[in-house]
Amino acid sequence: MPKTLRITLPVMLHSDAEVPVFLAAKKRLEGLGQQYGVPIQVGAFLPYMSGHARKPTNFVNQVRNQDKYRLPIWLAETGIEGPNSLVYVPENTIYNPVQPADHERILEQVAKLRALDPEPIGKLVVGPHIAAQFARSQDIKPGSVAVYTLEQFAEQRDALYGMAKERFAKLSKSAGDLGLTLATEIAPLATYEDHGFWEGSASDGERRRVTAMRYHAFNDLASLLDISEGRIVLDTTHLAGTLDASNSFTRNREDTTNLFLTAGVSSWDEFRSKTKSFADYLPHAHALHISGAEGIGVRLNRETGAEKWGGAGMLPSLITNRQYADLLHHAIAKDLPVAVEEDFITPEKPKERLDFIEADEFLKPIFAQMQRMSS
Repeated sequence: MPKTLRITLPVMLHSDAEVPVFLAAKKRLEGLGQQYGVPIQVGAFLPYMSGHARKPTNFVNQVRNQDKYRLPIWLAETGIEGPNSLVYVPENTIYNPVQPADHERILEQVAKLRALDPEPIGKLVVGPHIAAQFARSQDIKPGSVAVYTLEQFAEQRDALYGMAKERFAKLSKSAGDLGLTLATEIAPLATYEDHGFWEGSASDGERRRVTAMRYHAFNDLASLLDISEGRIVLDTTHLAGTLDASNSFTRNREDTTNLFLTAGVSSWDEFRSKTKSFADYLPHAHALHISGAEGIGVRLNRETGAEKWGGAGMLPSLITNRQYADLLHHAIAKDLPVAVEEDFITPEKPKERLDFIEADEFLKPIFAQMQRMSS
């Protein structure tokens, strides 16, 4: 009996309209796998990054819909920034007891939803981010939480590292008590982002574009493994962006000072030695995230730098179909859930038109590669 590839799609379980769309995509994708001779099952990935997914009323709606549909749930992700940073703890001066983190609530909610899964497989993996970020002071929006200036990060680096490690250990115990597995998702060491993406529209009706480099500390392999007790969620796009940083920074003539500060190195040789290769991360992966990998651009388009940093299909993929196929073969062999994280909702394709067809288009050439490799 061939082993099965476990693919997951991100589902807003509280949405009455979205669950039937997921079920249709599940049936379609499982048929696609059969067409290429790749046995797959499709389950749910619960992302709690968006604030509305964490609202108490939507927690109630999630339980109601899971009680109705009994989805197979194989992955979840906590909120990833601000109060959901692993360094947002009472010992940190930025901590505000009026604005607590959501980690514990999410773990309890995921366990409640998982209990309604009629055929649970192994321990469900929940992935937080370390999310200790820093940027130039002029690039930090007033009121941002757990986003430090360069000077603050340099001064507090060791203390922040200790906070993240201690916070993960406490959450890991809580997750284990609930029958869940906590594993930190790897982030790129640097991202070039459109931070205006979530800020609404300016007075003239045009959405503000606020692009800047942001740095994500403690996402080198050694730090990740130490903080997360050896368990990671390997986002292949994030890692590919980090491993390609020497090319992208050189190509765009970007100053490396802050990137090297993030990694704790002083040269590209040291950077490459510290960030390792895909083969070094895979043995520690408890789940994979896959999507188109172009670089470190986040929410960019042609006007905001996608041609320089990646995004919107403007640059060649950093991962070949053969490499994706190898990653999926590894997932099959180790029974790892794999989240497909293509852009299913965009300004050009609003949520009312959600159909997850982007997953089909992304997976087809990879499945074809897997078919060729098996023949």
